Amino acid sequence: MRLTTSQDQRAAPQKGTIKWFSQEKGYGFIDGNDGVRRFFHVADTVGDFSPKTGNFILFEPRQDQKGPRAVGVRLNPDSLMEVGRTYSEGRVSCPHCSRLIVPRMTFWYGRPNRSFCPYCAGEVRNFFREGPAGIFLEMIIQVTFFSAYVVTFLIGLYFLMTGQQDSNIGSIILGMILVAPAVAKLLNGAWRTITAVTGRAG
Repeated sequence: MRLTTSQDQRAAPQKGTIKWFSQEKGYGFIDGNDGVRRFFHVADTVGDFSPKTGNFILFEPRQDQKGPRAVGVRLNPDSLMEVGRTYSEGRVSCPHCSRLIVPRMTFWYGRPNRSFCPYCAGEVRNFFREGPAGIFLEMIIQVTFFSAYVVTFLIGLYFLMTGQQDSNIGSIILGMILVAPAVAKLLNGAWRTITAVTGRAG
């Protein structure tokens, strides 16, 4: 028995974070919000809670012969409501359903666009809107692509018109090859820009 009668008096639960925990050895250390690092054993946990490094927890502080100790260790339910905070194993809390999730990413021309909750499909993060520098960079990229597509469209249109005037099948085919994908890219780029800026699903 590690606790004495005077030391076994119950104290108010405190908040903390599991700084380190070994599944093999069955013990670890908790950094309390009071700045004290405490030892705890898996036997000091409550219920079916399986401690992991990085968990936000509640515990009851104790003092035994070997130093500060934490008992009654359990997951802090309030931490699940701290929207946007990163938890252990890279999970975050969904701002809509408050579940711990690994967000699903969408990309826009190879760059992260938005992330969504896999449970409620709510938007977790909009990378496009993060700061004026990011938006300005995206605008430069899109203007460059847009200009290239416009030039391709005009060249294709030129070949189509000259091919029709000269009855040149080769020029007509080349013009169609250039015009069709350019139009598709222009429409697709315009739609992606609108959905990225407004945040609407596309």
